[in-house]
Amino acid sequence: MYIANVGVYELRSDPDWSKMCDLRDLRNLIVHRAGTKGQSDEHRKTAQRLSHSYTGKVIFPDSDWSWYGEVWISLPLC
Repeated sequence: MYIANVGVYELRSDPDWSKMCDLRDLRNLIVHRAGTKGQSDEHRKTAQRLSHSYTGKVIFPDSDWSWYGEVWISLPLC
């Protein structure tokens, strides 16, 4: 990252870096997988991690962790 390379700020050491990565993962889930859990094990694990990390804010209505299903995102998370 440019700001780290020039010595201005090391973003990855910021305590909120993991939350920013979660938002990236959530964005990818919505944009690239049309709000589904995805077909690969990696995608399903990411969806499940987000669901557990943001209980009540990122919800997969069905308990079936197959690839298809919608994600619901609460208004406060938005």
